[in-house]
Amino acid sequence: MKITKVFSFVLVCFFAIIFVLIHFIRSDLYFLKYPLSRYCIGDYGILMSVGFLCFGTSEILFGYNIYKRIHKLNRVSILAVIAGLGVFIAAFFTMNVDQKPSLTGNLHFFGASLQFLLFPIFSLYTYKDYLIEKLKKIFFVASLLTFFFFFLIILSICIKNDFFFTISEKMDICFFTIWLIIIEFKMLNK
Repeated sequence: MKITKVFSFVLVCFFAIIFVLIHFIRSDLYFLKYPLSRYCIGDYGILMSVGFLCFGTSEILFGYNIYKRIHKLNRVSILAVIAGLGVFIAAFFTMNVDQKPSLTGNLHFFGASLQFLLFPIFSLYTYKDYLIEKLKKIFFVASLLTFFFFFLIILSICIKNDFFFTISEKMDICFFTIWLIIIEFKMLNK
C-alpha cells in the first residue's frame, strides 16, 4: 500500500507544478480571464490535460488508500473516487470555447461539477478522521473555503461573469490542491 501513497502524493505534486508552470508557458492566455480548463486547448494543451489526469488519479488513489487503511468503503473513499472520475471526464472532454453548447462541452461541465461539488464534501468527512487530528481546524476551514468557492462558481455561472468564474475556479483548485498535498503527505507517514 505504501506505493499507492507515494504515487498519489507524487501525482498531486506534479499537478501543482503544472498548475503554476502552465500560466508562464501559456502567457498568451490572460490569467484573470481564462479558467484553467481553457489551458487544455491549443498549444501545450496536452500538458494541462495530463496535469488534470494526474490530479484525478491522485484523488482516486487517495480514496483507495483510505479504503485500505480502514478496510471498508466509507463516504470519503467513495466520494474521492467519484470526484477523481469527474476530473477524468473534464480532462478528456474539453470545454466549449465558442460558447455554443455541445456534447463535449456539457460532459466537461458535468465532470468539473462533480469535482467542484464532491471535493468539499469528502474533505469535510476527512476532517473527522483521526488521521489528521492535529490539523482538524485547518481542514475544516479548507472544506468551508472550497464550499464557498463552489458557491461562487455557481453564482458566476448564473450571472454570466467570466472574470468572477475564473478567479473562483482557480482559487478553488489552488485550495484543494494544497489540501491534497498536505493530507497525502501526512498519509505517507501512517
